[in-house]
Amino acid sequence: MTEGNRGVRAQEWRGKWWQPSNPDDKVSGTLLFKPGDPPVLHTIGRFRKPVTRTTEGTIILGSTTNGEVTLFRCSDSWSSLPEAFAELPSEWEYPGKFVLSGHHFERPQDIAFSKFALSINGIEDWSIGGRFVVVPDPPPGVTHVVQYSQLPDIAATVGDYAITMRDFAMPHIDLCREGRATRDPYFGVESAHPVSLEALLNGPVIGLHNFVAFGLGMPVAVKWLRVRPTAHPDRLVDVYFRADEPPEPGFRRSDEMLFTFADIIDDFEPVVRRWFELAEKIAPILDLYFSTLYGEMTMRPNHEFLSLAQALESYHREIYPALKLIPDDLYGKVYNAISASLPTDLTPDLNEKVQKLREKINNDVSLAARLEYLLDQAPPSIMRHAIPDRDDFANRVKHTRNYFTHWSSKPSRKWVTFGINLLHITKSARWLLEALLLGQLGLSADRVEALLARNERLKRARTWTPLY
Repeated sequence: MTEGNRGVRAQEWRGKWWQPSNPDDKVSGTLLFKPGDPPVLHTIGRFRKPVTRTTEGTIILGSTTNGEVTLFRCSDSWSSLPEAFAELPSEWEYPGKFVLSGHHFERPQDIAFSKFALSINGIEDWSIGGRFVVVPDPPPGVTHVVQYSQLPDIAATVGDYAITMRDFAMPHIDLCREGRATRDPYFGVESAHPVSLEALLNGPVIGLHNFVAFGLGMPVAVKWLRVRPTAHPDRLVDVYFRADEPPEPGFRRSDEMLFTFADIIDDFEPVVRRWFELAEKIAPILDLYFSTLYGEMTMRPNHEFLSLAQALESYHREIYPALKLIPDDLYGKVYNAISASLPTDLTPDLNEKVQKLREKINNDVSLAARLEYLLDQAPPSIMRHAIPDRDDFANRVKHTRNYFTHWSSKPSRKWVTFGINLLHITKSARWLLEALLLGQLGLSADRVEALLARNERLKRARTWTPLY
């Protein structure tokens, strides 16, 4: 199911297919899944009863060369064709959203799970591995015995979920040549209550997926997802679904990561809890951050910059809501004074416009003021390597954000930034946001600074050179 660090591979299932409501109406076909695309069932002929989408989710079952398969949330691409075409031996397509390989789920409500396991590419570099031990006194006739000593499980409870980080190694033995083991660590999760497939993916799966991506500081993909149905806990089911694949996975050294599992192993539970709380508290901000992380190679530079500038502004607004332009009690007096000073003999049309203008008066601080406050909170390593000139950075972010947002015909050429300099301030903005998010995981300021001070990517943050 996996191949090294490359995530889920393409799969196919060949066999007979039918709808649970009409088990005698079977067709032959092949279900194809390719990472990045939705699964599609290609059949010879079509079902006599059209497959239509329902709010609960439509199901097609298959008995294949790879065992039992359920295609969930699917529909009939050709349901609009006349019924007379139903008997033609043509290929028909039934796109779906999820493939569950290993069990037949007759009803949507049966697709619920209390236990699952998740592996993510790059996790073997991010986590801690065990070690190989040469066993003394091997049996007669055996020259050496080598055992892989796995690390003990590290557990955390987050809401209704018990999350366990597990080390695992798969042995590969060639009796004529060599023996080796491939590490495949994973997260094991057990829920206090059965959860639907969508709730599982939108909750613990995406939470752990993003947690590892944040630690590595690069895009990741699901290597495999395996679940145990609540009604049939003896069954192990592989789940396949469409997910945007990151660029070709690369290797990242531990001194280039924001943090490794070793850095948080003693505080795994509180750190993971804070991460899931943060994902609820500032979800839009994390969405902006991860959109730039996954889109770094494809996003237009101005869009990436705008996303990070918006993320920093929103971060300040959400994390420090008490910071206002003037104290709230004084703001109320100022607002009332402005309202009282308005003329009373305005025309209805003009009065409506004035009232709308008055409603726009707010007590929010400006982007420049928010940046100044965030820069005051930034760890020393960020200011030393990524933002050596805070005034230059703040002015460029403010004026460039305003220019790209409002597209002024007369930009302030002194501060509005383009080209290689735009890449500079975008990278600096990313480092600032990552450092601030790192500080929200419950780590002390000294620990955050130590993690950043060792980061070799941060040390190279200002070594950009033009390529043209």
